[in-house]
Amino acid sequence: MKRALAFVLALALTVLSFGVQASTFRPPSGFDAKMWDSTLALYGTMGDTTHFLCTTEVIGRADDGAYILLSAGHCVQTIPAGVQFSVSDDIGSPRTDVSMLKAYMKADIDMAIFALKTTKKYQVMELGDSTDLQIGEEVVNLNFALGLGKQLSHGTISSDILQPSGACDDDCSGYFLIQAYGAGGSSGSAVISERTHKLIGLVIWRAPNDNIGLGVEPISKFATFMAEPNQPHPAPPDEDDN
Repeated sequence: MKRALAFVLALALTVLSFGVQASTFRPPSGFDAKMWDSTLALYGTMGDTTHFLCTTEVIGRADDGAYILLSAGHCVQTIPAGVQFSVSDDIGSPRTDVSMLKAYMKADIDMAIFALKTTKKYQVMELGDSTDLQIGEEVVNLNFALGLGKQLSHGTISSDILQPSGACDDDCSGYFLIQAYGAGGSSGSAVISERTHKLIGLVIWRAPNDNIGLGVEPISKFATFMAEPNQPHPAPPDEDDN
């Protein structure tokens, strides 16, 4: 009887242990793990209300040791002034305030950078060259689509730089498409080349009614963004629709 009871107890502990392990997956490995840890959720707080906004990632260090984060400009420029921005490692994780350094939202440039002061250690994503790419090239994208949680998606570059047409207006031309999973909340997330392990673009949009992948802003525009004069926050009314 004791032997049978011991067997039942051991089985119960095994099932319990399995259940606990199944609720938390291991993080990705290799290069994906470095990029996973350096991808953060961006929030905005006004008074007592906090909302998830977009995805952001670590791309550098400032002279004072602060990390520099990159995201999409429309994640910042379409919300009211006076918002306190913050980031977290994942949805539901503790948040740390960040300072917006610059944001720009126009048809041809859609970027924002922040400063994060923290004692945590993050891997810095290296900016690549978006002029040396090939259609069909494999890419990785980490995002917080729909604000559900951090997500890893592997895909391919599926188009050349889009040109103006009846189907592609100013908000579409100048970008390229990748076949990867994403949704609202993916904006600002890094697109990284599997070949070079460098950041080659920034997710800006997803076609609302058709599953054609994600619209990506070439990272080659980052130099132009940094050279542009500061844009007021929020964006002026005549630029809100761009």
